[in-house]
Order: sequence, then C-alpha cells, then structure tokens
Amino acid sequence: MSFVVVFRVAPPRAVLRDSSGDAVLATRPAARASMPLKDGWFSESEVMWPGQAMSLKVEEVLYEGRSEFQDILVFRSSTYGNVLVLDGAIQLTERDEHAYQEMIAQIPLHCHPDPKSVLIVGGGDGGVLREVCRHSRVLQP
Repeated sequence: MSFVVVFRVAPPRAVLRDSSGDAVLATRPAARASMPLKDGWFSESEVMWPGQAMSLKVEEVLYEGRSEFQDILVFRSSTYGNVLVLDGAIQLTERDEHAYQEMIAQIPLHCHPDPKSVLIVGGGDGGVLREVCRHSRVLQP
C-alpha cells in the first residue's frame, strides 16, 4: 500500500512560558486588536513580514466574529473575490488560492510513483482535497 501525506501548516500561535521558563504552545493566539477595516479597506500588517503590508478594497463584509481560538473575517474584495482572514492575516483569496493548493498537493502526488491513499492534515477549506481528487489513481483521499 502506498500513500502520500500532505500537511497544511496552521498560522503561528503565541509561545508562552510556564513557571519553569519552558516554552509551551498557547491554546489561543496572542491577543490582537480588532480587524483593521478603515474607509472601506482591509489592511494586513503582520509582524512576520516587517516592512510590508497588504490592503484590499472591501465590497462587503460577509462574516466577522470570533471562534474559541481566533478572530475570523470573511469579505468580498473588489479584486480578489472572497477573502478569509484569521487573526488579521489573510489566509486565502478566491483569486490566488489555487496556486497554494496546487503546490501543496500536486508536487507530492507527482513525485510518488503510484499514490493510492492520501492523508490531509489541516486543509479545512477543502482546496487540497479538491486537488487530490483530480488524481484518478488515488483511491482514498
């Protein structure tokens, strides 16, 4: 039996220190200010990418709320279609999500001589599953 494992990495979480000083992974991300919507624009300014920011014109906010673990914003932009934002960081857009999904699924599938089973860890938006299902030799996505 052959299989391919595809991992989708989650956004970084805050690192906390316990009483002994050892690092432990937080169960919730670090607190952030509310999602930046100003004058009809969403702006992503993330500490992971100093010196750059991404702004998109918001046509309509489709959802804004908070789960147990993160702030969630879904909006329709004028140029990128529907956009998913978690904790202030853009996760995917309709315009360019295929590039990420194709890379994470297609490369391992084409490197394996005969993929039959695929384990997808993460991938809650379904894009990786969509790409895996394009391979007729895969029997168990």
